[in-house]
Amino acid sequence: MLDLERLGDPDYLRGLLGKKVHFLGKTHCVVEILHDGPQLVLQNECNNVIQDNAYGRAYRRVHQTTLVPIFIRPGVLNPDLDTLSLAG
Repeated sequence: MLDLERLGDPDYLRGLLGKKVHFLGKTHCVVEILHDGPQLVLQNECNNVIQDNAYGRAYRRVHQTTLVPIFIRPGVLNPDLDTLSLAG
């Protein structure tokens, strides 16, 4: 279970790196923490998308990533975090 009250704590967020989580009904892995925000970067390992190269041409398949902001405005948690839980 995630501690929603500690999601603003950088040390707590760092502890989530590499963990599997369920978010909006799909399993993701926390691959990065962006401290500007802060935001979680989640990688959906089951859903690939085509990544373009610098010229806009299809280049390769990569795992889809999702940015999840912790706060929607200062001091107000993102309501989507209610659907975020650690995978068993």
